[in-house]
Amino acid sequence: MSDKNALLKNTIVMTLASVIIRGAGMVFQVYLSKSVGAAGMGLYNLILSVSVFASTFAVSGIRFATTRLASEEMCTGPCGVLKRAVNTCMVYALFFGTLAMALLSFGADFIGNRLVGDSRSVLSLRMMALSLPFLAMSSVYSGFFIAAKRASAAAAVQLTEQAIRIIVSVAALRINGLDSLEMACTSIVFGGTAAECASFVMYLLLYRMTSVSGNRELGGGHNKPPVYRRMLGIALPLAVSAYARTALVTVQNLLIPGGLASSGLGRERAMAAYGMIDGMVLPVIAFPSVLFYSIADLIVPELTEEQMRGRNTEIDRKVNLILHRCLEFSLFFAGAFLAFGSDMGRLIYDSEEAGRYISAMALFVPFYYMDAVTDGMLRGLGQQMHSMRYNIVDSVLSILLIILMLPRAGVCAYIMIIYFSECFNFMLSFGRLCAVSRVRLGLNEVLRDSMAAVIALCSAKLICRTAVAQGSLPGIALCVIFAICMYYCILSLPERVKCQKFHSFSQ
Repeated sequence: MSDKNALLKNTIVMTLASVIIRGAGMVFQVYLSKSVGAAGMGLYNLILSVSVFASTFAVSGIRFATTRLASEEMCTGPCGVLKRAVNTCMVYALFFGTLAMALLSFGADFIGNRLVGDSRSVLSLRMMALSLPFLAMSSVYSGFFIAAKRASAAAAVQLTEQAIRIIVSVAALRINGLDSLEMACTSIVFGGTAAECASFVMYLLLYRMTSVSGNRELGGGHNKPPVYRRMLGIALPLAVSAYARTALVTVQNLLIPGGLASSGLGRERAMAAYGMIDGMVLPVIAFPSVLFYSIADLIVPELTEEQMRGRNTEIDRKVNLILHRCLEFSLFFAGAFLAFGSDMGRLIYDSEEAGRYISAMALFVPFYYMDAVTDGMLRGLGQQMHSMRYNIVDSVLSILLIILMLPRAGVCAYIMIIYFSECFNFMLSFGRLCAVSRVRLGLNEVLRDSMAAVIALCSAKLICRTAVAQGSLPGIALCVIFAICMYYCILSLPERVKCQKFHSFSQ
């Protein structure tokens, strides 16, 4: 199978898996929001903020390091060195995963009471700590399967993991009841811990059954530094940067409810507003991005391989193709959220307020989606440290804005900070991508795609109001599908006109 077909196949597999996982996750989020309420979602999201930092410490850059090392060895090294690279990464992951588990277990009281500011989070943090070694070791296998272009294996594990997470969480919620937010959050975290353990076992079995050969096509395999040095050279700098970035994001998230409360909302209403935006609205906004998050992972070994072979022209072609497709996709969904946001909030969460927030955050979508693929391509080109530095600067500025603006302007300030953060981050990352490749993306493409999206969505909106029962889920789904078809028909018109003109001229 050619590299192009392999990338297409893996993208389709990972995208379908991601759509199912995100779809199931969205249904689960709706179930949780109705079961524990917005305040419960706020507490759960604060626990997740700590989880993100603990997970970052447990993984410590090893997933990307495994992908990069395995991609290099598949191009230039024998199979034995490839296996040694994976085993070396596994030892690193086990060390950091175990250390993270110990630190979170012993520090749960201090973190829950002092940092989160809610004693009801302590039990959940202790439960979460048990999953960290398994998460770290699974990250090695996940990075390996991405490098080996075995997306089907990674997709199968991720699908099973999500199913286990939801089933176990729902069962635990029913057993423990919903009277206590502490037990409700612990039940949800227990489902995640069970899923991580199962995920590691599945990855281990699949890895043992997988045979991947290295080769010496490029030569020079004996001139490379030892595997452990190359692994540490990739993982440790990335880990330190990730610690700083994630710590700042965790602090940022922990400051938000307090800032909202200081604006006059009060603690419970502030927790509910935070839970609605972070736990309900942002998952809806992020849902269509599954395609480009899959590409952001899969493009890493592709660009690494092209870089190792010195194919700069092919790198430029792939970079520009992905950027153009992401631009088309993101501008359409920005318009869709703007046009149908209120309907989505009412249908998904039975909440007019959630719908208003979805519409208010619609213009954030292009920067959010484009930033995801830009960061993925920078990692594939060995520019991951630049991305991490940009993320750190972005987080520092966001914290300053939260401290200064949130007590004065409340929720409006929070939405403005989200916009600023994503736009600032994307502009820095995009500038770096332009510096290391020849990007051809101009204002004409943005205007063309924006106009096509406006025309398609206005037509769909008109049909939705006249031909379909207003506010029904089938009606909105039909209108969005119609808008997508019209959008890509409009975008294809210039190419058809060019082809017709060329054909007429040649005759």
